[in-house]
Amino acid sequence: MRLKSGKKESGKNCFSAQRKIGAYMTHRSDIIWIDIVSTKEDVLRLITENPHIEYFPVCANIIDTVIGYISVRSYLLACLADAPPNLRVLIQKPFFIPETVAVRKTLALIKETDARIAFIIDEYGGIEGLITKNGLLTEILEETALADGVYDPDIFKKDDGSWVVSGQVSMDEIRTIGIIPKEQEKTEDFHTIAGYLLSIKDSIPQAGEKICFGKYRFTILKMDGRRIDKILIQEEPEEDR
Repeated sequence: MRLKSGKKESGKNCFSAQRKIGAYMTHRSDIIWIDIVSTKEDVLRLITENPHIEYFPVCANIIDTVIGYISVRSYLLACLADAPPNLRVLIQKPFFIPETVAVRKTLALIKETDARIAFIIDEYGGIEGLITKNGLLTEILEETALADGVYDPDIFKKDDGSWVVSGQVSMDEIRTIGIIPKEQEKTEDFHTIAGYLLSIKDSIPQAGEKICFGKYRFTILKMDGRRIDKILIQEEPEEDR
């Protein structure tokens, strides 16, 4: 575990709420999308080849004709039915944001619509890229920590007392920062915090899912395929336990 502390500093990597959302997007050339006419086999192949992706854009022939996006979880559940999944039925409405909109405004818009991904467009309406809600929040948390002078890619503490940690952080490190009290420990079989949470959940969680145990709430910020990548750990108010 490596923790740094110090005065708040400025720099080009520090988070700014006025920074344009285009700085955080996945560029259009890197977007993996599904054509609306894709077969079940085509879609399953894309899902298998890209296990870190939770939501796929759906387009008609070219990326600039976005129809919406689908949830991998919903598609796989639909595959359990007898009939082949119908992409048009599973598609969620697209949400578009101009590339010049500030991050603060983007966060507010995403919250209002409950969109999981947003498509970034240029002045002519062409697709410039996309952002995911969880990916954007994770980047902002990391940049905020850097601006506060407390940053580590695996574990850092926020001003409000909560922690953002990698799923691969060891249970020894978690115990060191006092997250799990001794009387609640049953961690001898788990080397990482991800393994510990999987034992509580007893299934693969989704990004955004909350796992409550003892006096702590563990929010899954980011998944990498079936692996827990980033976790937000907060102490719950006593009245909510």
